[in-house]
Amino acid sequence: MRIINTKFIFKLVLLFFILLFLTSKPVKAGVISEEIITIDDFDLEDSGKILKTQGYDNIDYKYILKKLRDGDLLLVLKEIGRTAYEKTIGDVSLIEKTLINLLLITIIASFFTNFANVFSKNGISDTGFYICYMVTVAIMVTMFEEFSIIAAQLVKLLLKFVGGIIPAYFLSVAIVGQAAAAGFYQLTLVIIEVCQFVFLKITLPAIKIYMAISLVNNISREDFLSGTTHVIENFINFVNKTMVGIVTGLNIIQGLILPSVDMAKNTTIKKFIGTLPVIGDGADAVTGMLLGSANLIKNCIGTFGIIMIILICFVPYMKLQIYSASIQIFTAIIQPVADRRIIESLNCLCKGIRLLIRVVISSGFLFVISIAIICMTTNVKT
Repeated sequence: MRIINTKFIFKLVLLFFILLFLTSKPVKAGVISEEIITIDDFDLEDSGKILKTQGYDNIDYKYILKKLRDGDLLLVLKEIGRTAYEKTIGDVSLIEKTLINLLLITIIASFFTNFANVFSKNGISDTGFYICYMVTVAIMVTMFEEFSIIAAQLVKLLLKFVGGIIPAYFLSVAIVGQAAAAGFYQLTLVIIEVCQFVFLKITLPAIKIYMAISLVNNISREDFLSGTTHVIENFINFVNKTMVGIVTGLNIIQGLILPSVDMAKNTTIKKFIGTLPVIGDGADAVTGMLLGSANLIKNCIGTFGIIMIILICFVPYMKLQIYSASIQIFTAIIQPVADRRIIESLNCLCKGIRLLIRVVISSGFLFVISIAIICMTTNVKT
């Protein structure tokens, strides 16, 4: 019975390689292609369309993947760096809007401090301050709403891009190891859904509440809501750190178990094919070439994903940093002539921007660390 099964398996394997030979593409004499599968076999059109619709028109994903495959990382970084410059420092309009708003705040603060004391009788001074403060708060709220939109758009774009690239990426992972591809694919989908809920429904609204309470607290000369703002700030930091820790831990656990299962399966199959007479050595070589090509493509797509995620996060990160730096400089300039409560409000605005920056960093880090762990743990030795 064992002899019959062995002969039957041998016939099936022989038939498979005959069909493979008959259906293979003809090549020129003396030229042997070491790439059984290529990057063109994987559909990345969705990720390219998502980038173009979000203003990254000059990003050619096919060109970047080709250069990554050829090892020209410096050319890729040069292309990405030029795009990052054009969308941050090269975009003068985002700085102009901040400077105009801050100039209005400076004029209002200076006017109140130097002239409102003349009308100190009958509470006119306090009334004048509250009017000036409300105008200042309105400008700050408008500015912070724009900052929040930048962070929210980043999270949405990041989730769309990752959702567009993971089908092709995990298809390349599946060629190397089916168990790892299935496990990591499910985990990535969970991360996308959790990020969308946590960052868009919990963290960003909590930051807005933090800003609102901080501005209300500065209306009075007495500090009576700083404890509440401190609790909200700690909660936001806790959520960000917890998300990063959980996602990193789950990816590491998956990376320790699933690739080992696939490695055992691949080793068993290769040894079995290698023991077959006549075709064993050739089949083993073809298997090695297949796994090597799939491994190269997997790492190229993963590297492309990491680079684009860093670019997508870097643009809003730099914008928010420019806003924050501008506000801090203006705060230092107007401090000698402005009321203390207005200065405290500007400092709270800077703290709110820093919280938004942490959201940007955390959301990008989740997917960067996930892709990096998948690339490292699913590498195969051919």
